[in-house]
Amino acid sequence: MKTWRLIEDPPQSGPFNMAVDFQLLEQFKPGKTPIFRLYSWQRPTLSLGRNEKIDEGINLDSCRKQRIPLIRRMTGGKAVLHHSDLTYAIIGELGDLQFGKGVHEAYRSLARGFLLFFQKLGLDPQLVETSESGTLESHLCFSVPSMAEILVEGRKLIGSAQRIRGSASKGRFFLQHGSIPLDDPVPLMLSVFRHAKEEDLRQKMHSLESLGIYPKKNRESLQLLLKDCISECFGLQWVKQPGFSSEADKIKKTMNNFPDLSRDLQAYENQKNTRSRPMILEKMTEGA
Repeated sequence: MKTWRLIEDPPQSGPFNMAVDFQLLEQFKPGKTPIFRLYSWQRPTLSLGRNEKIDEGINLDSCRKQRIPLIRRMTGGKAVLHHSDLTYAIIGELGDLQFGKGVHEAYRSLARGFLLFFQKLGLDPQLVETSESGTLESHLCFSVPSMAEILVEGRKLIGSAQRIRGSASKGRFFLQHGSIPLDDPVPLMLSVFRHAKEEDLRQKMHSLESLGIYPKKNRESLQLLLKDCISECFGLQWVKQPGFSSEADKIKKTMNNFPDLSRDLQAYENQKNTRSRPMILEKMTEGA
Protein backbone atom coordinates (compact mmCIF):
# COMPACT_ATOMS: atom_id res chain seq x y z
CA MET A 1 0.00 0.00 0.00
CA LYS A 2 1.20 3.51 -0.81
CA THR A 3 2.13 5.92 1.97
CA TRP A 4 1.90 9.70 2.24
CA ARG A 5 3.51 11.89 4.86
CA LEU A 6 0.87 13.55 7.07
CA ILE A 7 1.52 16.82 8.90
CA GLU A 8 -1.16 18.29 11.18
CA ASP A 9 -0.11 21.61 12.65
CA PRO A 10 -1.56 23.71 15.45
CA PRO A 11 -2.46 27.32 14.61
CA GLN A 12 0.58 29.24 13.38
CA SER A 13 1.40 32.67 12.00
CA GLY A 14 1.11 33.46 8.31
CA PRO A 15 4.89 33.79 7.79
CA PHE A 16 5.46 30.44 9.51
CA ASN A 17 2.82 28.65 7.47
CA MET A 18 4.17 29.99 4.18
CA ALA A 19 7.78 29.24 5.14
CA VAL A 20 6.87 25.63 5.99
CA ASP A 21 5.15 25.10 2.66
CA PHE A 22 8.02 26.70 0.79
CA GLN A 23 10.59 24.43 2.43
CA LEU A 24 8.48 21.30 1.97
CA LEU A 25 8.35 21.98 -1.76
CA GLU A 26 11.95 23.15 -1.98
CA GLN A 27 13.25 19.97 -0.31
CA PHE A 28 11.05 17.60 -2.30
CA LYS A 29 13.03 15.09 -4.41
CA PRO A 30 12.20 12.54 -7.14
CA GLY A 31 10.57 9.42 -5.70
CA LYS A 32 9.84 11.07 -2.35
CA THR A 33 6.62 10.29 -0.47
CA PRO A 34 3.83 12.83 -1.20
CA ILE A 35 2.97 15.19 1.65
CA PHE A 36 -0.44 16.25 2.95
CA ARG A 37 -0.29 19.14 5.40
CA LEU A 38 -3.36 20.37 7.30
CA TYR A 39 -3.01 23.60 9.21
CA SER A 40 -4.72 26.68 10.60
CA TRP A 41 -3.95 30.27 11.53
CA GLN A 42 -3.34 32.06 14.82
CA ARG A 43 -5.54 34.92 13.64
CA PRO A 44 -7.45 35.90 10.48
CA THR A 45 -4.87 36.28 7.71
CA LEU A 46 -5.12 37.54 4.13
CA SER A 47 -2.89 35.66 1.67
CA LEU A 48 -2.20 37.09 -1.79
CA GLY A 49 -1.38 35.09 -4.90
CA ARG A 50 2.21 35.15 -6.08
CA ASN A 51 1.51 37.46 -9.03
CA GLU A 52 -1.29 39.49 -7.47
CA LYS A 53 -0.87 43.25 -7.36
CA ILE A 54 -1.49 45.16 -4.17
CA ASP A 55 -3.86 48.02 -4.95
CA GLU A 56 -6.67 50.07 -3.46
CA GLY A 57 -9.05 47.11 -3.76
CA ILE A 58 -7.50 45.79 -0.53
CA ASN A 59 -8.44 47.87 2.50
CA LEU A 60 -5.11 48.03 4.31
CA ASP A 61 -6.44 50.37 6.99
CA SER A 62 -9.10 47.82 7.88
CA CYS A 63 -6.50 45.03 7.93
CA ARG A 64 -4.35 47.02 10.33
CA LYS A 65 -7.23 47.98 12.61
CA GLN A 66 -8.41 44.37 12.80
CA ARG A 67 -4.84 43.06 13.08
CA ILE A 68 -5.25 40.94 9.94
CA PRO A 69 -1.78 40.13 8.54
CA LEU A 70 -1.26 40.42 4.78
CA ILE A 71 1.18 37.89 3.31
CA ARG A 72 2.12 36.65 -0.15
CA ARG A 73 1.86 32.97 -1.07
CA MET A 74 4.21 31.20 -3.46
CA THR A 75 1.20 29.80 -5.32
CA GLY A 76 -0.77 31.72 -7.93
CA GLY A 77 -4.41 32.69 -7.89
CA LYS A 78 -6.13 35.45 -6.00
CA ALA A 79 -6.49 36.56 -2.39
CA VAL A 80 -7.83 34.19 0.25
CA LEU A 81 -9.02 35.38 3.65
CA HIS A 82 -8.09 32.61 6.07
CA HIS A 83 -10.29 32.82 9.12
CA SER A 84 -12.08 29.67 10.14
CA ASP A 85 -11.13 27.35 7.31
CA LEU A 86 -9.57 23.98 6.60
CA THR A 87 -6.29 24.95 4.97
CA TYR A 88 -4.15 22.33 3.30
CA ALA A 89 -1.04 21.90 1.20
CA ILE A 90 -0.32 18.86 -0.95
CA ILE A 91 3.19 18.34 -2.30
CA GLY A 92 3.99 15.69 -4.89
CA GLU A 93 5.78 14.88 -8.13
CA LEU A 94 4.29 15.46 -11.56
CA GLY A 95 4.69 12.22 -13.47
CA ASP A 96 3.82 10.15 -10.39
CA LEU A 97 1.00 7.85 -11.52
CA GLN A 98 -1.11 9.14 -8.62
CA PHE A 99 -1.16 12.66 -10.07
CA GLY A 100 -0.48 12.51 -13.80
CA LYS A 101 2.08 14.42 -15.84
CA GLY A 102 0.61 17.90 -16.00
CA VAL A 103 -0.85 20.60 -13.80
CA HIS A 104 -4.40 20.05 -15.06
CA GLU A 105 -4.15 16.29 -14.50
CA ALA A 106 -2.93 16.88 -10.95
CA TYR A 107 -5.86 19.21 -10.24
CA ARG A 108 -8.34 16.60 -11.47
CA SER A 109 -6.64 13.76 -9.61
CA LEU A 110 -6.57 15.60 -6.29
CA ALA A 111 -10.16 16.74 -6.75
CA ARG A 112 -11.34 13.12 -6.35
CA GLY A 113 -10.58 13.11 -2.64
CA PHE A 114 -12.44 16.36 -2.05
CA LEU A 115 -15.42 15.24 -4.13
CA LEU A 116 -15.69 12.16 -1.90
CA PHE A 117 -15.36 14.34 1.20
CA PHE A 118 -18.29 16.53 0.18
CA GLN A 119 -20.34 13.52 -0.89
CA LYS A 120 -19.89 11.92 2.54
CA LEU A 121 -21.13 15.16 4.06
CA GLY A 122 -24.37 14.62 2.17
CA LEU A 123 -23.68 17.22 -0.52
CA ASP A 124 -23.90 16.92 -4.30
CA PRO A 125 -20.56 18.34 -5.52
CA GLN A 126 -19.83 18.80 -9.21
CA LEU A 127 -16.39 18.86 -10.82
CA VAL A 128 -16.51 21.54 -13.50
CA GLU A 129 -13.78 22.01 -16.10
CA THR A 130 -13.20 25.73 -16.52
CA SER A 131 -10.96 28.10 -18.35
CA GLU A 132 -9.10 30.48 -16.08
CA SER A 133 -11.18 33.45 -17.10
CA GLY A 134 -13.82 35.15 -15.02
CA THR A 135 -13.65 38.32 -12.99
CA LEU A 136 -9.88 38.55 -13.04
CA GLU A 137 -9.95 42.18 -11.93
CA SER A 138 -11.25 40.92 -8.60
CA HIS A 139 -8.95 40.13 -5.70
CA LEU A 140 -11.28 37.42 -4.48
CA CYS A 141 -10.16 33.84 -5.05
CA PHE A 142 -13.73 32.65 -4.60
CA SER A 143 -14.89 34.80 -7.55
CA VAL A 144 -12.31 33.41 -10.00
CA PRO A 145 -12.55 29.89 -11.47
CA SER A 146 -9.60 27.48 -11.34
CA MET A 147 -8.85 24.64 -13.75
CA ALA A 148 -10.94 21.89 -12.15
CA GLU A 149 -13.53 23.54 -9.97
CA ILE A 150 -15.63 21.81 -7.32
CA LEU A 151 -19.02 23.49 -7.06
CA VAL A 152 -21.91 22.83 -4.70
CA GLU A 153 -25.25 24.30 -5.78
CA GLY A 154 -23.30 26.14 -8.45
CA ARG A 155 -21.09 27.90 -5.90
CA LYS A 156 -17.40 27.57 -5.17
CA LEU A 157 -16.47 25.73 -1.97
CA ILE A 158 -12.69 25.38 -2.30
CA GLY A 159 -10.17 28.07 -3.15
CA SER A 160 -7.07 26.43 -4.62
CA ALA A 161 -3.87 27.31 -6.48
CA GLN A 162 -0.67 25.53 -7.48
CA ARG A 163 3.03 26.16 -7.81
CA ILE A 164 5.40 24.07 -9.91
CA ARG A 165 9.17 23.87 -9.61
CA GLY A 166 11.87 21.81 -11.30
CA SER A 167 12.47 20.67 -14.86
CA ALA A 168 11.73 17.71 -17.11
CA SER A 169 15.29 16.43 -16.70
CA LYS A 170 15.49 16.74 -12.89
CA GLY A 171 11.84 16.19 -11.99
CA ARG A 172 8.86 18.53 -11.70
CA PHE A 173 7.17 18.96 -8.34
CA PHE A 174 3.97 20.72 -7.32
CA LEU A 175 2.48 22.30 -4.27
CA GLN A 176 -1.30 22.74 -4.21
CA HIS A 177 -2.75 25.12 -1.68
CA GLY A 178 -6.42 24.88 -0.75
CA SER A 179 -8.88 26.50 1.62
CA ILE A 180 -12.36 25.22 2.58
CA PRO A 181 -14.32 27.86 4.56
CA LEU A 182 -15.91 26.50 7.71
CA ASP A 183 -17.92 29.41 9.08
CA ASP A 184 -19.33 32.30 7.05
CA PRO A 185 -16.40 34.49 5.90
CA VAL A 186 -18.51 37.08 4.05
CA PRO A 187 -18.83 39.76 6.81
CA LEU A 188 -15.06 39.83 7.31
CA MET A 189 -14.42 39.76 3.56
CA LEU A 190 -16.63 42.83 3.10
CA SER A 191 -14.43 44.74 5.55
CA VAL A 192 -11.20 43.78 3.77
CA PHE A 193 -12.10 43.99 0.07
CA ARG A 194 -13.34 47.46 -0.87
CA HIS A 195 -15.24 46.46 -4.02
CA ALA A 196 -16.82 43.28 -2.68
CA LYS A 197 -20.61 43.09 -2.66
CA GLU A 198 -22.44 40.75 -0.30
CA GLU A 199 -24.98 39.61 -2.88
CA ASP A 200 -22.24 38.73 -5.38
CA LEU A 201 -20.22 36.83 -2.79
CA ARG A 202 -23.19 34.77 -1.65
CA GLN A 203 -24.03 33.90 -5.25
CA LYS A 204 -20.48 32.71 -5.98
CA MET A 205 -19.30 30.93 -2.84
CA HIS A 206 -20.39 28.59 -0.06
CA SER A 207 -19.03 27.72 3.35
CA LEU A 208 -19.72 24.58 5.34
CA GLU A 209 -21.74 26.79 7.69
CA SER A 210 -23.96 28.12 4.88
CA LEU A 211 -24.56 24.48 3.89
CA GLY A 212 -25.69 23.58 7.42
CA ILE A 213 -22.71 21.32 8.18
CA TYR A 214 -20.47 23.44 10.44
CA PRO A 215 -20.48 23.79 13.45
CA LYS A 216 -22.75 20.74 13.83
CA LYS A 217 -19.66 18.85 12.71
CA ASN A 218 -16.63 20.42 14.35
CA ARG A 219 -13.21 21.04 12.84
CA GLU A 220 -11.72 17.85 14.29
CA SER A 221 -14.40 15.57 12.83
CA LEU A 222 -14.23 17.31 9.45
CA GLN A 223 -10.46 17.04 9.36
CA LEU A 224 -10.65 13.33 10.22
CA LEU A 225 -13.21 12.73 7.47
CA LEU A 226 -11.07 14.59 4.93
CA LYS A 227 -8.05 12.45 5.79
CA ASP A 228 -10.14 9.29 5.46
CA CYS A 229 -11.46 10.36 2.05
CA ILE A 230 -8.00 11.19 0.69
CA SER A 231 -6.74 7.84 2.01
CA GLU A 232 -9.66 5.96 0.44
CA CYS A 233 -9.31 7.67 -2.93
CA PHE A 234 -5.59 7.10 -3.29
CA GLY A 235 -5.43 3.75 -1.49
CA LEU A 236 -2.82 4.95 0.96
CA GLN A 237 -1.73 4.81 4.57
CA TRP A 238 -0.69 7.91 6.47
CA VAL A 239 2.76 8.22 7.99
CA LYS A 240 2.36 10.93 10.60
CA GLN A 241 5.46 13.05 11.05
CA PRO A 242 4.82 15.95 13.40
CA GLY A 243 7.39 18.68 13.58
CA PHE A 244 10.04 19.63 11.08
CA SER A 245 13.28 18.28 12.49
CA SER A 246 15.21 18.46 9.22
CA GLU A 247 13.54 21.67 7.99
CA ALA A 248 13.37 23.70 11.24
CA ASP A 249 16.40 25.98 10.74
CA LYS A 250 15.54 26.65 7.12
CA ILE A 251 11.93 27.41 8.02
CA LYS A 252 13.04 29.99 10.58
CA LYS A 253 15.25 31.75 8.03
CA THR A 254 12.62 31.54 5.30
CA MET A 255 9.98 33.29 7.44
CA ASN A 256 11.75 36.61 6.74
CA ASN A 257 10.76 36.24 3.09
CA PHE A 258 7.06 36.19 3.96
CA PRO A 259 6.61 39.43 5.95
CA ASP A 260 3.31 40.87 7.11
CA LEU A 261 2.81 43.49 4.39
CA SER A 262 0.20 45.33 6.45
CA ARG A 263 2.88 46.16 9.04
CA ASP A 264 6.19 46.08 7.15
CA LEU A 265 5.85 49.30 5.16
CA GLN A 266 9.12 48.86 3.25
CA ALA A 267 8.17 45.35 2.16
CA TYR A 268 4.72 46.64 1.23
CA GLU A 269 6.16 49.37 -1.00
CA ASN A 270 8.55 46.87 -2.59
CA GLN A 271 5.79 44.38 -3.35
CA LYS A 272 3.14 46.80 -4.65
CA ASN A 273 4.78 46.06 -7.97
CA THR A 274 4.79 42.26 -8.26
CA ARG A 275 8.12 42.38 -10.10
CA SER A 276 9.64 43.23 -6.73
CA ARG A 277 8.66 39.98 -5.03
CA PRO A 278 11.28 38.42 -2.75
CA MET A 279 13.93 36.59 -4.78
CA ILE A 280 13.11 33.39 -2.92
CA LEU A 281 9.80 33.30 -4.83
CA GLU A 282 11.59 33.88 -8.14
CA LYS A 283 13.66 30.70 -7.64
CA MET A 284 10.70 28.57 -8.66
CA THR A 285 10.76 29.19 -12.38
CA GLU A 286 7.59 27.37 -13.43
CA GLY A 287 3.95 27.55 -12.52
CA ALA A 288 1.35 30.19 -11.93
